[in-house]
Amino acid sequence: MASSEQRIICNFNTDRMKDNLAENLVIAPDASSESASTNFEIRPINVDNQIEMTAVVELLARYHNELDPAHGVYDFEYLRTQLEDLDSYERLVSFVVATEGQFVAHVALRFDGASVQPEIILPAVDPAARENCLALSQFVWEKIEALAAKQEWDSVYQFSPNTDSALQLLSIRHFETSEMAILPEAQFAEATASRYVGKAWILLLHRFQRAASHPVLLYPPERHRAQIASLVGQLRASRVLVDGTPSARETLPVNSHSPIARSVSDISEISVSPANRAEVASAIAAIEEIAAKSEAEKSRLCVRVALDNPTCPEVCDILEDRGYRFCGIFPQAESDRGSLGHDWILYSRFDPQIMRRISFSTPRARDLAKYIASYL
Repeated sequence: MASSEQRIICNFNTDRMKDNLAENLVIAPDASSESASTNFEIRPINVDNQIEMTAVVELLARYHNELDPAHGVYDFEYLRTQLEDLDSYERLVSFVVATEGQFVAHVALRFDGASVQPEIILPAVDPAARENCLALSQFVWEKIEALAAKQEWDSVYQFSPNTDSALQLLSIRHFETSEMAILPEAQFAEATASRYVGKAWILLLHRFQRAASHPVLLYPPERHRAQIASLVGQLRASRVLVDGTPSARETLPVNSHSPIARSVSDISEISVSPANRAEVASAIAAIEEIAAKSEAEKSRLCVRVALDNPTCPEVCDILEDRGYRFCGIFPQAESDRGSLGHDWILYSRFDPQIMRRISFSTPRARDLAKYIASYL
């Protein structure tokens, strides 16, 4: 049985803020909650315990039926690296759900610095517990919501493989999650022998209810204005789409930063927010450099262009001229409006015919995929 107090332990690569966060992560079950009466308990993951880590690897393999597109996800050392070897500004909350001593679910939350928008990584539910899948998901989601309330998170997001349809349907139908973008794994439709064909990453985002903030101005390329308006409309957030013509943008302030590259799951990312035409040219050069590296490493490159920067339409036009395609948007936490606190438009380079060979579980994902494949 679950104890009267369940502790979700943080695994850090440094001790920075450890005591304060550990104190915040003590959650008592709600006696009025339906799932609190089930025989579930939260257990921390000890990444140095090979028996425990092997049990998590086996759980992931059972859940995904070994179809997860993340390279090496069923290898002990790979998973340990994912959970332990974080950059200096990252921290991780990682836990399993156990019943009668058996691991039946796993999820981890990864933070960048002081962000209030953690990423959900490596979620899984044991197929043997599928009759309790909704109860398990509700149980985990209650813990996430409790943490969000205590730490004032704006939202959570996940790059979910399209093969993970069960949890996608649960999160969309029961936890108000929205599909914001799609990144296909394969680059060329004729690569029929590739294991990537038919697979994609779906960016899922959930915003917690927060007080209304000042409107954020977005500068979408005219070609995608209607689609971006539709995606923004799914959010509990204040966004205003500004006229993208040069005359409407020329006197507006710019929040810029140098290109920043990082890796999420099997996705390489570069984020750009150039302040002027000279910076646009250097940003494109940085993108091409990262593109060559990601192609050599066989990882999917995602280019993120700041939507709240007036240079966005110009950068997007250059990317599309070079074969990149619109994939959706990535709204950032409203409390993260610093150097990385932009809303992003996402691009990647691939044959649009690939989208026609990928199956999606929800109408919104199918509509977005159809748009990505067919726009001119």
